[in-house]
Amino acid sequence: MKKKGSALLLVILITSAIVICSTIVWQGTAFLSDLVLKRQEYEQKYRFTEGVLNYGIAFCKCNYDAIQKAVTKGEKTFTITLEADKISPHQIYMGKIYVEVQDKSIELKAVLVDNAKEIFSVGCNLSKQQVLKNSVQKKYDTKFLVQNFVVLPK
Repeated sequence: MKKKGSALLLVILITSAIVICSTIVWQGTAFLSDLVLKRQEYEQKYRFTEGVLNYGIAFCKCNYDAIQKAVTKGEKTFTITLEADKISPHQIYMGKIYVEVQDKSIELKAVLVDNAKEIFSVGCNLSKQQVLKNSVQKKYDTKFLVQNFVVLPK
C-alpha cells in the first residue's frame, strides 16, 4: 500500500464490488415486483370470472326447470352476456356464461372477455339432487350440487 496509486486502485475495486452487488439486488427486486404485479392481475381476473360463474350458478338454480324444458324443445346450449365492468382503472372487461345442458346436469363456463377475446375462464357442473329431509314422513328437499370447479385453459 505504499506505492503510488494503490489507494485509488483499492477504491475502484471496492466501488466495483458495491455496484455489482447493488445491481444484483436491484434485478432481484425488479423480478419480484413484476411477479407480484402479475399475481395481482391473475387474482383480479380470477375473482371477476368466479363472480360471473357464481351469477351463472344462481341464474341456473332459479331457472333450472325452465332450462330443462328448453332442452326438450331442442335448445341444449345458450349464452348469457353480462355488461362490461372495470377490474382496474385501465381495464374494462365483459363476462360471458356458456350454459350446456346435459342429461342430469348443467355445465357452466364463465369467461372473461376483453375486446371480443376470451382471456380467462372457469367452469363447473350444476346438478339438482333430491335429499331425504325427514325419513319418517319421507319428505325430500331439493338441493343443488356444484362440482368439478376448474380453471380452464385459454
